[in-house]
Amino acid sequence: AMDADCVLYTPLLVDLDDICVILASGKNLITPSGYVFLKDRAVLDRINAACAKGQSSMYASGIHPGFAGDRMVLMLSALCHRIDKITVYELVSMAEMTESPDLIFGYLGFGMSADEAASRPPPLLQTMSTIFKETMQMVAAGLGFEIERFRTSHEYALTTEDSMTTPGLIKKGHVGGQHFNYEALVGDRTVIEFKTYWRMADKLTPAWNQPMTALTYVVEIDGEPGVRCTLEPVGERPAELGLIFTASIVMNALPEVCTATPGFRSTLDLP
Repeated sequence: AMDADCVLYTPLLVDLDDICVILASGKNLITPSGYVFLKDRAVLDRINAACAKGQSSMYASGIHPGFAGDRMVLMLSALCHRIDKITVYELVSMAEMTESPDLIFGYLGFGMSADEAASRPPPLLQTMSTIFKETMQMVAAGLGFEIERFRTSHEYALTTEDSMTTPGLIKKGHVGGQHFNYEALVGDRTVIEFKTYWRMADKLTPAWNQPMTALTYVVEIDGEPGVRCTLEPVGERPAELGLIFTASIVMNALPEVCTATPGFRSTLDLP
């Protein structure tokens, strides 16, 4: 009921009913939490109908953190005259990040015992899978091809000693590392792959051979010619700065979203 030009909608899990009520009330909406790129016609129609009623626009800034997995990929693609495969790495040392204990130990599953980790995936895996798939679909649309199917896998690593982190203690032999892998396939060939490695402890088994010292994004394009680009925040507590990256993309989109024509807008639609 409040007056506003735009709502920054940042729940952990989005609610389509909430989004449509906000848009229909005449407020623009920006979210980093999902709906990065919509191929679900029923969802898209509902959002566009709410936008038409409120003469409003919606934009989802996305993940990785709304840059490395999509804008950076599309920008680098201009350097290649043939593209065979795109791989994006997110490598994060999270032990000193000020994420909430509920997120770290609840939704993301750090601190679980080996038996728990083997029997059930982290609760947030399905949500993350949906957002990563939407990001891949946007990259595919930007490059002009259709993804035929997706494949997702999850691995974990256990601490070899008690590890104190900002959100709390992870005991020896419990989950201190997570690897989420997302693939987009055409036929039997993986054409886009997102490889996310998160670490909450220094000493893990298995010990992944990745430079997980702070926050690093790597985009690799296999093709002719190939290209590899690394992105890192500069400053104190660089992993924490990744959260500011995400927030900055949301905030910097405000003018474009508020002046856009009504309807759902993806990164492909905005300046």
